This record gives sequence, C-alpha cells and structure tokens, in this order.
Amino acid sequence: RPGPDEEPRLVDALSEKKPTRKEIESTEPGGAPTVIERTLPSFFDFYPRVKRAYDSLKKKGPAAARLELLRACETVLTTGNADAMGKLVKAALAGEAGDAAAPIDVDADGADDDATFRWQADGGSAGWMDFDDASNAVAERARKSGATETRFVNQYGSYTLKLDFM
Repeated sequence: RPGPDEEPRLVDALSEKKPTRKEIESTEPGGAPTVIERTLPSFFDFYPRVKRAYDSLKKKGPAAARLELLRACETVLTTGNADAMGKLVKAALAGEAGDAAAPIDVDADGADDDATFRWQADGGSAGWMDFDDASNAVAERARKSGATETRFVNQYGSYTLKLDFM
C-alpha cells in the first residue's frame, strides 16, 4: 500500500520475529506430546547486510531509495527473486569494505590493511549475524596484526576466532 505509512509498515514487517509452536506426538500410547516453541528470525536477522544498507540510507540517503530497498525486500518474500534487492544493497554499501561480491581474502598480504571489515557468525536458522562492535574490533585487530587466532567474549559466550581456518 503506497502512502506515508508504507516505510514504517515495511520496516515493521521485515523486523517481525514470529513465534512458532510445534507439537510432536508421543511414541508412547497416551503419552504427552513434546512441545517445541521458538521464535523465527526476522528478514533483517536473516539478511543483516540489508539492514545495514537500510540504516545507511536512513542516515544519508533519500527516502525514495529507502523505500525502493524495502519494496525489493518485500519482492524477495513474495516471489523469491532477490536480484533487485542485491543490487540496491550493493549500491547502498558501496563504500563499506568487505561488502564487494568477491570473498574477503584474509591472507591478502596487507592489501586491505586500512579497510575495516564487518565480521559475521553463522547463526543457523537465525541467518548470518553481525558481530557486536566490541567483538568486531577484536577480530579486526587480529586480522590487521596478522594473528592466526583471537579470543573474545560477548553476551552469547566465549569464542575463539581462527583466522587461518578461513
């Protein structure tokens, strides 16, 4: 629905985390079912680069560009076609190191020493999740120093990042 409420409506829809409940029938006659409740990730959780692109456009881009990106995201949900979304995200994050189509080569012999990358972890069903700022800073210091491994702690636990594994 085009109109003044379209942008907030689309942001809300793409940010929504849906709770789910599944009952698994017991294998024992008369036994209680096993109930599994969880929350599905939002579109923005599953595509953190899209959220970063939207936030970047919100800071310094025209409203029309934000709306075009959000509409492209809606198209992904309704048709599965992510072509337009991918192009818009790439354009919005053009100045951000590490968001090029080519993979990051952490062994590039200092070619990207001045660049700052945004590190992510595979969140399983939650999609790729950005490191928090403090963890990202630890990973970047290790990468720039040529370390093969670093450790950090965040709200989810203690981690060892093995740079020579990548």
